[in-house]
Order: sequence, then structure tokens, then C-alpha cells
Amino acid sequence: PVKSPPEYYKNDSPPPLKKNEKFTDKLFPPDIESLTYISDFNKEFVQSNEINQFKNITWKRISDIFQNNKYDLFNTLDVDDIKQGIIGNCYFLCVLSSFAKRPEIYDKIFVDKKIKVNGMYQLRFIINGIPQIILVDDYFPTVNNEFIFAQNNNEFWVQLLEKAWAKINLSYANTIAGIPYEVFNCLSEAPCENISHQRHNKFFVWNELIRAKKEGFYITCNTKYLSKEQEDNEGLISGHSYAIIDLFEFNVAYKNGTIYECDYESYTFKCSPLKKEENEENNEDNILRIMKIYNPWAWFEWKGKFND
Repeated sequence: PVKSPPEYYKNDSPPPLKKNEKFTDKLFPPDIESLTYISDFNKEFVQSNEINQFKNITWKRISDIFQNNKYDLFNTLDVDDIKQGIIGNCYFLCVLSSFAKRPEIYDKIFVDKKIKVNGMYQLRFIINGIPQIILVDDYFPTVNNEFIFAQNNNEFWVQLLEKAWAKINLSYANTIAGIPYEVFNCLSEAPCENISHQRHNKFFVWNELIRAKKEGFYITCNTKYLSKEQEDNEGLISGHSYAIIDLFEFNVAYKNGTIYECDYESYTFKCSPLKKEENEENNEDNILRIMKIYNPWAWFEWKGKFND
């Protein structure tokens, strides 16, 4: 059978370029509109102070940002590559973080994983159920020659994905606030499920998470509203999205009211003292359930029980 040509987003197929000419995306140019446009639907979710952060921004090509320093599109795919910048798109970056253990998904997203001298990159997204190729150039918003949105060291694959997402949504500002499953729908061909604590008890939710882990699903989570005091005491951020990296169930035993034994498969787990009645308040079956999550901020860590 004849293979159909790829469908390009908004019929934006690769333009012919002259020798040594670099691609500049006319549908998503390096200007203020690509930064600050906000649709009527999103106006209630975007604060004016978030837009004010975009002042004094300079668009620069990737070669000008790194200058004489060595850089790659991809080096190693790791959760630590993903660090959120000044824009509130944690829901998008937490999905990228959830892919860290199975990076083969990026082989499907990136048409080519090499640096392009002409600055033109092609990424596959699923838009309204249709696989489409998004063209993006290598201009990025900077301040003092530093990325202001997604950041990592000497790679820029995260920035390209973030820019493609902004192009689909008409601007970077229009990507502020969202839901992870919207991103899963665009970056994978898998069906997505959203589970609410308001509709299900904690044991149902946990069992669904364990099932998802065993099936090899990508998992993220969101926090509810938290007061500033709760944020400071617990190390969780209010209304924030996290990638779930792993899940653990520990069979626990007690001695003199505190845990003295806690083992799970090949893991050695050091427990800080926890009163039996304090554990049983949320744990009726003597199983200690723990999540390992990743904050796209790459800082502000969990401060509660069993923190590291």
C-alpha cells in the first residue's frame, strides 16, 4: 500500500529554504503576540502579574543562547532534565516527567532527534484525534541570555515540546493552567482516565494507581487547595501538578508503638518514628502506602513523614 504523506498542522508543510537560510515560523513568529495572546476562555485563569513577567524578553536562536558551549537536542532522557520556568504550565511538564522511565515515546514524537542547522524541527502531536506534525523554529524567549520558560542544562528537547504546545494553543500565555490528561491526549495515542478523590474513596484510588503501575501506564496527580501554612509545613504546592514516578506498599510491624520493620521487595526503607495510632488513622490494614512524585519546579520538596 502507498503510505499517505504526513498531515501538517494547519497545512504548514516545510517550506523550501535556500542554502544557509534558517527557518522562521510565520504561524508562530518570535514576537509579543506569541507570548501574550490570551483567548476569552482562558482570561479567567491567567493573572495580569503572570503576563507582566514577559516584559524585557528577547527571542534568540538556540545557537545564540548556548554560543560556544556544547549542546544537544537530546543527551540523556531523565526526569531531572525537566524544570519549570516562570510560566504556570506544570500540568504540561509533569506529563513529560512521567515519560522519563519509558523514553521511547519521544521516538514517536520527534520526527528526527538531531540538531537542525536550518532551525526547523518537526514534532508529532495528536490534535482532535488526528496525528499531525507541528513545525517549530529554534527561537526561544530569553532574559539575559537564559531560558525563561522550561529549563535544562545543555539540551533543548523540553523547550521544543513546550514551544510546540504553545503554538497549538496560540501563545505561551494561553498554556497557563491546564489538566494533564489534555497533554496525554496530544502526546500519546493511549486513552486517558481522570480519577477524582471526591468521587472515590482512598482505597479505590490507591488500587487504581497500583493497577496503572503494573500495566505500565503514565501517571500524574494534582494537589487540592492548600493554605500557605500547609504548603510551608508539608512541602506541597497548592493546585499543582506532579508526575508519579513510583508507588510502594510496605508491610509494617510495630514495637513499642513505632515502626521497627518495613520491607518491600528489594528496597531498603528507613522509617522515621511513627506512632501506631497515627498510622492507623489513615491505614486500617497495616500497609504503609507511599508515592514517589516529581515536582516540575525541581525544588520545594515534601517535608512530611518519610521525607529524605
